[in-house]
Order: sequence, then structure tokens, then C-alpha cells
Amino acid sequence: LVALGNEASIPRVIKMMSSGINPHNRAAAAYVLGMLGSKSSTSSLIDVLGSDDVPEVRTHAAEALGHIADRRAVDSLIKSLADSSDEVRYWSCFALGEIGDLKAIPEPERLASTDHAVLSTGESVSREGQNAIKRIRETALPSPDP
Repeated sequence: LVALGNEASIPRVIKMMSSGINPHNRAAAAYVLGMLGSKSSTSSLIDVLGSDDVPEVRTHAAEALGHIADRRAVDSLIKSLADSSDEVRYWSCFALGEIGDLKAIPEPERLASTDHAVLSTGESVSREGQNAIKRIRETALPSPDP
């Protein structure tokens, strides 16, 4: 599906992510939506991120939102920085860095100084918070003049 980049397949992938029986398939569907990069899946990914689904699915939803880089996801991603899952917090920082909205900076700053959880990959939430802040500052567009 990713190789095809087929916009017509997105509703089926969203359905799999939202209501599939197997959590690994739901997580894979979220991943595919991120690789497809279509903003038409943003709302569904936000819903999954804020749900009580397993951390693996919420993690891939956060990562996908970063690849899509739709500013509509910023508030939900900021909220997910308080998630009980280290992976969800890590990938939410990643996503905020990819989106590059200056209003997001305070929360990654907080995590950078307080959240020292280390993922099984050896990456840390605090380090990704630092990376997110750097990417936001490098890529953020200035606010329009009033």
C-alpha cells in the first residue's frame, strides 16, 4: 500500500486501524497511514492516539502523525506527552518536532529535563524531547504579523 500511495486505500486502512481485531495489525495500519502521508487520515490517527488502545497502536499513531506533519494534531500530541507509555511519549515528541509548531515547545522542554525513561532501543524520552525542541526551533515559521 505504501509503495502504491493509493489514496483510495486509506479508508480501508483506517478501518483496520480503528476496528481490527489484532493489535499488531492495527499498529501496522497506523504505520502505513503515516507512510502514505495523507492528511485525510489525521483525524482518525488523533482518535486512536487519544484512545485506550494498546501502547503499540498509540505509538504508531503518534509516529504517523509526525510523518504527516498536520498542525491539527499538535494539541493531541501535547496531551499524549503525559501518556503512561514511554514509547507514546517518545514518538509524540518526535511528531511535535516534525510538525514544528512553536506552541509545543514547553512540554518537550519539560520532558527533556524530567523524563529519563529509556526505550528498549536505548533511546530516551528526554533526548527525544531535546531533539524535538531543536527541530521545532529550526523549522518553525514565524507567526504572521497582526
